[in-house]
Amino acid sequence: MKIKNIILLILFTSSFISLKATHNRAGEITFRQKSEFTYEIKIVTYTNTKPDELGRLPADRPSLEIDWGDNTSSTIARTKKIDLANYYRYNEYVMEHTYPGPGNYMIFVQDPNRNQGVKNIPNPLQTVFAIDTKLVINAELGYNNTPVLLSPPVDKAAVNRLFIHNPAAYDIDGDSLSYSFTPCRGEDGQPIQGYKLPPASNKIYIDSVNGDLIWDTPMEKGLYNIAMNITEWRKGVKISNIIRDMQIEVVETDNNPPQINTPENICVIAGDTVNLTFEITDPDKDFIRDTLIGGPFKIEPNTAVFKKIHSEKGLLRTSFSWVTNCNNIRKEPYKIVIKAEDYSSSPNFISLVDIDHFDISVLGPPVDSIVTFAYNNAILLKWKKYNCSNIKGYSIYRKEHPTGFIPDKCETGVPISYGFNKIATVKGLNKNYFFDNDNGKGLQQGYEYCYRIVAVFNDDSESKSSEEICSFLVPPIPIITNVSVTNHSETNGKIYIAWLKPKHLDTLKNANGPYLYKIYRSNDLYGLNFTQIASLQTSDLSDTTYVDSLINTINYPYSYKIELWNNEPGNTFLIGNPCIASSLYSKINTSDNRLDLQFIKNTPWVNNSYDIYRKNSDADTFRFINSVNNTDLFSDKNLLNNHEYCYKIISHGVLLNHDKQYFYNQNISHINCGMPIDTIAPCPPVLSVVKNCDSLSNSLSWIFTDFSCCDDVVGYKIYYASQQNDKFTLLKEIDNKNTYNYIHNIGKNPLGCYYITAIDSFNNESIPSNTECSDVCINYRLPNVFSPNADNINEVYHALGIDETILKVDMKIFNRWGQIIFKTSDPYINWKGEIEGSNKIVPSGIYYYICDVYINGITGERPVNMVGFIYVYTDKKIVKPAE
Repeated sequence: MKIKNIILLILFTSSFISLKATHNRAGEITFRQKSEFTYEIKIVTYTNTKPDELGRLPADRPSLEIDWGDNTSSTIARTKKIDLANYYRYNEYVMEHTYPGPGNYMIFVQDPNRNQGVKNIPNPLQTVFAIDTKLVINAELGYNNTPVLLSPPVDKAAVNRLFIHNPAAYDIDGDSLSYSFTPCRGEDGQPIQGYKLPPASNKIYIDSVNGDLIWDTPMEKGLYNIAMNITEWRKGVKISNIIRDMQIEVVETDNNPPQINTPENICVIAGDTVNLTFEITDPDKDFIRDTLIGGPFKIEPNTAVFKKIHSEKGLLRTSFSWVTNCNNIRKEPYKIVIKAEDYSSSPNFISLVDIDHFDISVLGPPVDSIVTFAYNNAILLKWKKYNCSNIKGYSIYRKEHPTGFIPDKCETGVPISYGFNKIATVKGLNKNYFFDNDNGKGLQQGYEYCYRIVAVFNDDSESKSSEEICSFLVPPIPIITNVSVTNHSETNGKIYIAWLKPKHLDTLKNANGPYLYKIYRSNDLYGLNFTQIASLQTSDLSDTTYVDSLINTINYPYSYKIELWNNEPGNTFLIGNPCIASSLYSKINTSDNRLDLQFIKNTPWVNNSYDIYRKNSDADTFRFINSVNNTDLFSDKNLLNNHEYCYKIISHGVLLNHDKQYFYNQNISHINCGMPIDTIAPCPPVLSVVKNCDSLSNSLSWIFTDFSCCDDVVGYKIYYASQQNDKFTLLKEIDNKNTYNYIHNIGKNPLGCYYITAIDSFNNESIPSNTECSDVCINYRLPNVFSPNADNINEVYHALGIDETILKVDMKIFNRWGQIIFKTSDPYINWKGEIEGSNKIVPSGIYYYICDVYINGITGERPVNMVGFIYVYTDKKIVKPAE
């Protein structure tokens, strides 16, 4: 009995395989991302429809099996079928699939077998056809779609004629692409043993940058298959990989292909219209037709148009136009592939093709209308809001002295070869200004500073450079040297101001004196609210100090401006540019057992070092604790939380006077106080989850891998979501730091996702740990024995292990000839052994089933593929094997 069953199985299997043979020519797999983990996968195959010498039609595939790369598989029904000329058939299979989470997945399809007559694949009739595509899910890299390959993977070449093919890959995300050869794949995706590239009289190669497959030249007619590796890159990281298996038919002919006079690569500013005309000629004076394909024809709304403007024997003239807009701006150019084919009414004429391409780069317009406002040691830049809204910000470039740089037509950004340095990035469309004070250090006076600004788009491409704008920081008159707080009080504060005696006034026309100093004060760093507070009459300019009294020196810093006036009656005027300088203020940021100080000021001098003095809440005097050099930052560590500490800073600075001589100064800051508070959350533990199908529970456990940031942990919070895309809610709070496990008794199928956080003694909560999910326990089973023989035993074929997670099924049962005899969506199946559409019971035998079981899993509804055999017994005399 066992031998008989094995023979039946072999007969069934061999019949099933023979039905699938001799048809696959070419194909590829692409995908589109629909949501965080859900993708639409498209399989495209080209198959042979030509009958063999006995008149038998090749196999057809209404469905294909796909391996998703996450240890699941499905049967995908064909969604489109188009019969083409010369015995080609286009097949398209589309299905959505949700992946369990981030990772690398290899999507794989294999199907027996390849079509007959492929010369560079040994025994193609017995060789499996296989294609795969690598999918990378990485939140840091963002959403991704594979490139669309606009040229079909089937083409025609001629013996002793140069052959060029380009896949016309268009990447909607603007990612970079590279191209290479790879061996054609066979069973289980392994390289086919004995496969080799087609022979060439000179060479065959792929241009790794533009994707041109160049065969120079075919030597023998026949069918040849080539696999092309198309790799997608983003920020230097490989994010997808398509293996395209294509077939080329080489023919013998005296015909010569047409010749395309290809346009040059061009660059346009977004908003401009591309208009060009090109010619195609044919050396044999045959008629010509052409096709243009590329990204501009796939963009909505579609404004790209090509049309024939003149045609005669041996000549075709075509125009192309495209109205561009801001949404077309990207780092990668758009490739337009031109395919020209000759044709004739002569019998047995074999058409040949020429392919070429050109690139269109759509560039962002330059930032416009930049103006500058010079302060004593800073420059404010403002510009017109950018014309395109799809930017993430602006980049600011600066150098000393003008360059005269004029960008080339296709040049974007600012080249470093001209000495520009990128000094800042301004985020957002609407923030169209930047205050340059050299990161708080202050710009040196007496220099001309030149700027260029570019807009930055979401793919990090930069617009064309703005025009260069320069501003000169003129040394002020007089130069302030000191703004020092000499008394700290809310009502009786004092600030000492000093300046250098102006020199060389005799070189100024009509500045003969007497003179007047006007002193202004503003309660901020940058002089946004100046009010005159004093004036000093002087004949010899020797009065160079002033004490500002009865002010609040506790709450905020002050800035001062000193103007020098020629105060001669009838000849009063401002001499030079006034100087602005502020007092020194320490901004304090609190942290765990630490206070971070930042020394802020707006001065014409540069502070080289700072002496830091500290007073505790229980002390009466300030004590020196440290000095820092060439930095405006200081971190005071190992402090007690919830204790107040006050700071006074003495700065040591240097500036250049009018005679280019160094002048050194010293200034005292305001007093500012702060209190360390533990605001730093502990690091999260690492979570593990084990599914317990028997007890309908999940066991959670966690450990710390970094002990330097968990010393004050006092407990944990566990969060739960019933499905991957559901919102997490608090499941359990644990107030024992030494507890490292928890059992979640769900009471039904243990489905769900978890993360855990750590809580410290100040109730700071860590960031979430890794998310771990437990998928459903699949108890669904399909028996392999069934006996509808009217003995009232096992009369109906039932599924087993049905629970609330089983939503529906797509069950198909086939006979040995591959015909569907029963199908249902009922999870219970309930097959009575009848042939669908009749009351006839099937004969005894082995039947094959394909069943997609749709479960309500961790990612929502998804199919689980099940295949197998059913032993059907309708004869009461047959002894059934044990199930």
